[in-house]
Amino acid sequence: MVKRLSSSIHRTAWIRKIKTIPALPFLVSIYGVVALYAENISETPVGVIWRPLLVLTLSAAALLILFRVITKDWQKSGLILGFLLLLFVTYGHVYIFIKDVLLWRDVTVSGVYIFRHQTMSKVWFLTAVVGFVLIFRMKNLRPIMQYATAMSAILLLFPVYTIGSYLVQESNYDTTPETTDATLRLPAENRAPDIYFIVLDAYGRSDVLQNVFGLDNSEFINDLEDMGFYVVECSQSNYARTKLSVASTLNLDYIQNLAPDLNAEDVDFWVKPYLLESKVRTQLETLGYKTVAFYNGFPVLEWKNADYYLNTGERNAIKFRISATVTPFEELFLNTTLFRAFIDLRLAGAEVSSDPTRREVILYTLETLPQIPNISGAKFVYAHLILPHPPFVFGPNGEETANSEKGLNDITLYEDEAMRAAFRDQTLYTNQRLIPILRSIIEESSVPPIIVLESDHGPTAYGGAQNRMANFMAYYLPGTDPAEIFYPSITPVNTFRVVFNTYFGAEYPLLEDVSYYSESTTDLEYEVIPNTCAGQ
Repeated sequence: MVKRLSSSIHRTAWIRKIKTIPALPFLVSIYGVVALYAENISETPVGVIWRPLLVLTLSAAALLILFRVITKDWQKSGLILGFLLLLFVTYGHVYIFIKDVLLWRDVTVSGVYIFRHQTMSKVWFLTAVVGFVLIFRMKNLRPIMQYATAMSAILLLFPVYTIGSYLVQESNYDTTPETTDATLRLPAENRAPDIYFIVLDAYGRSDVLQNVFGLDNSEFINDLEDMGFYVVECSQSNYARTKLSVASTLNLDYIQNLAPDLNAEDVDFWVKPYLLESKVRTQLETLGYKTVAFYNGFPVLEWKNADYYLNTGERNAIKFRISATVTPFEELFLNTTLFRAFIDLRLAGAEVSSDPTRREVILYTLETLPQIPNISGAKFVYAHLILPHPPFVFGPNGEETANSEKGLNDITLYEDEAMRAAFRDQTLYTNQRLIPILRSIIEESSVPPIIVLESDHGPTAYGGAQNRMANFMAYYLPGTDPAEIFYPSITPVNTFRVVFNTYFGAEYPLLEDVSYYSESTTDLEYEVIPNTCAGQ
């Protein structure tokens, strides 16, 4: 009986000790990761949050024990650590916000940017020291701790609810679209041509490149035409936003027809299966085509379930006395914390990259495309190149571009001439690389391939809606006279209708060519942009 009583008292004491362990540091750690993920949930899978959550939680636990040894008080240790962790997870956010505000207003002294890590890190360190001392000297911490814990828990509920509701809605739309409205058949003798769908993100129509960026694109156009491409003189995209534009092209119809009752809040969920399991892809797969797709850094635009999903497979390390690979989300998270100062200043050799970087991803795709004809069998190849869309990581001859003090890889921070020059240079590099790649694909293919080369929309940031809709389109259709099939104002919605009608015995009627402009993907209040191109 005495032993049982002693054991019961011992368990009760342990329970009381556990109850005194403060939750605040853990809530702050979890919130830093979860809130950031909630802001980027449509761009990355939920699995990316577990590792940073685990690392932060274990680190918080170890530091809490260390602080308990120093202060001899759980509550005091928890409040100090919670405060310091708050400074840690908010440093990058505050730095980015202040930097953007000052840059936008061009706050400099003699042309020198006055807000730097050297300034903010000192402010942050002083704040940490003052906060530590004040909390350490406090006597009655219970009310403050209870309030801080309650507020942290309440704040955490918001991103958790956002993530939960998003995942529920996503599961409701996780179905394969209906794609069996036409019966395709292979060309004569089953000599099925490879089909390449190469998307050039934000590549502009020739007149826009000339008028806005001072770029004469005639040499590139002539090279394409010499190879047998039909270049659409007055092309316009059907939508101004990438996801809607690509989904419309790959499903041979307008979004309004594919989903007439679509709500704005459901667009991001609805569009995913239409991008991944599109009508074009599934109908070609029924004919025995294999799919080939490339990693491009945007999960919603990737076909990870393709028969051949091609990625660089290379990753750099974050070097801060340790080496570890990081995901793009982890890189983003580190850049919103105090690590931002170490990374930018290269302190202690700190260097972070989620690798493959944008530059490496593009180079890998460009280098791999000419090898695709070596894959046996009929193939549908999808390559979405983030070119010439920013960030601008290529000079006109492919040279690396340095990130300036004004953050030129952020489109909102470009000065006018810098933006125009960088876009022009990256377009020139795109032209330079594409011509030999396309020529190689044509020459190395055992059956003459079909090549669709088009941009999802025109250049961003200049010329308003009219220029945004002025995309680029060119077609290589072997064995045909493209001039008898296409016309100067055809839009992407009719691209694969023409391809399927010409080669696979389909009888799709061509749709009216309409360009719908919206400020965002979820903006369904479209403005119809007329085609004012002089050559149509």
